[in-house]
Amino acid sequence: MERVLRPVIAYDEERGGDLVNSLATYLRCNRSWQKASEELFVHKQTLVYRIRRAEQLMGRKLNDTATLAETWFALQALELLRDR
Repeated sequence: MERVLRPVIAYDEERGGDLVNSLATYLRCNRSWQKASEELFVHKQTLVYRIRRAEQLMGRKLNDTATLAETWFALQALELLRDR
């Protein structure tokens, strides 16, 4: 989780951002821009920007299956840690 999400978490903490939540919502909505943007109450382009920024921070692209899987598992681990 640290290896994958630390830059995104740090960005959110430093700037009061919502990248982690946006990333989790986007993946939970099966990478549907429309569904995720509606759930987050943001414009689709805002969500596109957030996901691209998260990819930049992680140094990974979500169109790669291995990256997608690692990111999903990292988000699940983060959720478990935050629930503690």
